[in-house]
Amino acid sequence: MPKYAVSKVIEALRIHHGLLVFAADELGCSRQTLYNYAERYPAVAEVLAEERERRIDVAEQGLDYHLEQKSPWAIALVLKTLGRPRGYGDRPWPGAPPHTKDDLSEWPQIQYTLLQALEDYPEARLAVVDALKAMESHVSTNGSHPST
Repeated sequence: MPKYAVSKVIEALRIHHGLLVFAADELGCSRQTLYNYAERYPAVAEVLAEERERRIDVAEQGLDYHLEQKSPWAIALVLKTLGRPRGYGDRPWPGAPPHTKDDLSEWPQIQYTLLQALEDYPEARLAVVDALKAMESHVSTNGSHPST
């Protein structure tokens, strides 16, 4: 017989929306115990999966709110992920060819021009700066993006 009733594990997972640390704290056990219950009892695994899907839905709802507000970071995220089949993503514009070594000399000027154009739009400018920083960190891991 299990130490914790399956119904209690399920209840804790639902109360804490599938967040294992909080559910484990409530039950007085470890996260690993909850993973073990999920492996052993299909009902626990199903609830855990449902709650995680629900968290994704909540996150998407928050993203949708920011899209309605026309937040540049939200627009950029959606285009980079959901818009990838339409040509958005790591390329600077839809249909753009992959970056080449010839782009290296133009890249700093492109960055400067873009930031100057966004001078009067601080939120958009900040989103671009964040995106440029992210791109630069991407360079250090795989070298695929031009850098200065």
